[in-house]
Amino acid sequence: MSIRNQSNSHTYSCEYCNGPRTKEGVNGSFCSEECHDKHRGENLLTYLENDHRLCANCGSKLKVVEPPTQAQLVKIQGYHSTKSLEDGGGYQYKTPLADAEELPTVCGSCGNCTLSKPFPEAQSIFLRECARGILASLREKRREGTHDKTIDDETFFEYLETPDDIPLALGRAIDG
Repeated sequence: MSIRNQSNSHTYSCEYCNGPRTKEGVNGSFCSEECHDKHRGENLLTYLENDHRLCANCGSKLKVVEPPTQAQLVKIQGYHSTKSLEDGGGYQYKTPLADAEELPTVCGSCGNCTLSKPFPEAQSIFLRECARGILASLREKRREGTHDKTIDDETFFEYLETPDDIPLALGRAIDG
């Protein structure tokens, strides 16, 4: 009777690029520091993409949301099937940075009209301006309690050369 030793080969994929990685990986799930940093940077950028008040391209604040009054909340709860008063929305107003004549809203700073997605062509023209706006908006989101990351400006701008570098530069500039 012979016993054959079968190798237990298992492949692992990078969480960011789906490329091959070692079992241990970089920070657990990545094939390289670059993929890890891009992943961290993209996670921060989703806070801008998911906030309808902001331009995801340059971070400009395009809408101000005024919370509803208690009386408005009671009406919302009474007329709609709103289960909780906190579910009621407020009124939103465009800021001077939003082009009020255009529908959908167009960012007056960078020209982006798909506000939940970056517009790389505009970012390449206004790269530094967009980058400064993104940093300012991420700091505001931190003050609001949306995230707890600190971003080092010097490191961010050191790695920023093209719009494609924004996630990597952010990921490398995050402290902690």
